[in-house]
Amino acid sequence: VTQDGLCRYNEFLHPDCEEFKTSPFNHPVRLQETQEFHKCLLSMRDKIVEDTGTRVNHLTIQRYPANSKSHHNAHSDKTESWVEDAPFFVLSFGHSRTFRLGNRPTPGLFSNAQVEDEIALHSSSLLKVPFETNKKYKHDVPHRSNEDPEPRYSIVFRQMKLTRGRALWRIARDRREHDLAIILELFRCTVQSA
Repeated sequence: VTQDGLCRYNEFLHPDCEEFKTSPFNHPVRLQETQEFHKCLLSMRDKIVEDTGTRVNHLTIQRYPANSKSHHNAHSDKTESWVEDAPFFVLSFGHSRTFRLGNRPTPGLFSNAQVEDEIALHSSSLLKVPFETNKKYKHDVPHRSNEDPEPRYSIVFRQMKLTRGRALWRIARDRREHDLAIILELFRCTVQSA
């Protein structure tokens, strides 16, 4: 994560649920400017914010091994912890893979008839998936018919909500800054008129 006080990706799950206990999303790492790899990730985040205006603050890295079994089943990302209407972004490195959108009522990969769109994810490409697209369709990364010469990495950037306490603190801080600005402006006007 890129800031403290964010909702965890699976925070909406019950803490006794096995998925909550084992999910790497519930063991976040705070990125630090002092570590080279972290600085690189933060630089990528800053570029997405600058280019798209979406204030991404969370990322996950998915590794697809260099074999024909590597895939990701059809799913829609869980959005309960996201900022409302925020898209997510997929930055790809390594061997090209296909990102498919479609409709599938059960877990697994799409059949050809279920695929609505296919997008090639080439190395260094950035894919923006709008919030509504994630709600309407599932997405997958299918098996490849041959061995990939190298692994592929996806870095997925999201905009997560602040936890309630952090959000209230930020509102209070913003309110204090707003009040202070008004007080300073009143003081300037008083001094100028005196």
